[in-house]
Amino acid sequence: MNKNILLILAFLIIPFSSSFSQKNDDLKHALGVHPFSMLWGGVKFDYSLKIEESQWIVFMPTIYLSPGINYAEYDYYDYYYDDERIRVTGSKGFGIELHYKCYLNQPWENFYLLGGLSNSFLRAKYSYYDYIFFYDEDELPFYRYGKTENVKNFNQLGASVSLGMNVPMFSGVYFDAYLGLGYIHAFYNKNNSHFVDDGFVYDLHYRGFYPALGFSLGYAW
Repeated sequence: MNKNILLILAFLIIPFSSSFSQKNDDLKHALGVHPFSMLWGGVKFDYSLKIEESQWIVFMPTIYLSPGINYAEYDYYDYYYDDERIRVTGSKGFGIELHYKCYLNQPWENFYLLGGLSNSFLRAKYSYYDYIFFYDEDELPFYRYGKTENVKNFNQLGASVSLGMNVPMFSGVYFDAYLGLGYIHAFYNKNNSHFVDDGFVYDLHYRGFYPALGFSLGYAW
């Protein structure tokens, strides 16, 4: 069963790959959209500019507009502090990536190496349970234990190296996918912070290695 699927994919990809390649001298620009970024509440695009026969510079801007499904369904952005749940309820911001793409020689001309840097700025609102000032009596303050909200800014710096594949489809339209390894370091104010560790790989405050992967659909001209 799996062998049959691979054979079908091969017969589909090989004719498309022979139709055109981004190494073609006539192609100078490419514009793509990354549907995978919407899982994190972002809208990510890429613009590629050819600088040599098989070398491109790739700009990848991202705009974060909504929490994404992870906040509601998978709880990747949930943390525990004092045995209570801390939950990020929204984030907005933007990011930019700059990559160098180099295509391989024949017969692997549709494969490429991708390496670059990234920088993201996000402002997140999160809720947690804490002791909140309630009232004072005879200069003696009284507190209640309840839900409160806070806002924190995050600056994520990263670098990654990947191996990718560009599959031409028809009339300049292509499918592009890459997989590699990256490292990200989040900067944020830890004073009165409830983010007490380095986080999970998809967290806003994560510091460490992560899988650099994605795919895009685009048009080259």
